[in-house]
Amino acid sequence: MARWGAKRSAKAAVAGGYRKVKVVAASVVLAVIAAAPAAGTSAHNELRLNRGDRLQSNAWHCGVYFRSCSWQTSAKLLGYTPANARWITNYSEVKAHGISPKITIGKNTNVEITFKSSTLIKTRWTNRNAWISWSSGKVSPSFTTAYISTRESAYAYHRFFGRPGPVTSYAGAI
Repeated sequence: MARWGAKRSAKAAVAGGYRKVKVVAASVVLAVIAAAPAAGTSAHNELRLNRGDRLQSNAWHCGVYFRSCSWQTSAKLLGYTPANARWITNYSEVKAHGISPKITIGKNTNVEITFKSSTLIKTRWTNRNAWISWSSGKVSPSFTTAYISTRESAYAYHRFFGRPGPVTSYAGAI
């Protein structure tokens, strides 16, 4: 009887070892997945203006997503002649690609949605007497969506440089 108990204890110890390996492996996989959304797809472009300032557009969205995908765009006036534009606007497009893709947009606090369909969302935001205008949000792609793309168009106005633009950036698969 002692031998049977010893064999059972040995089998339990081996099974417990396998469980520990499975738990460690699962933890490593979860850590990799959790770290992945921090990496994203981004793009920027800029235009040199009179007096040395630059008008810059930036587009970013998550690289990997499970239920939702974050995105952010911005239009920036970089320089000090002038430090602020009379107005600066960013137009954003977030689009779903794939076999019958669909996206929905979550709550946004700072954007005006100018167009919305099942595959494309367009937003606009204007700041006055500012150097930056940015928009951000979350979209929820359907399981048939292969990837998300983000496009940003930056516009600005000041009497020193007029109304240049658009300066456009596209972040997404080609």
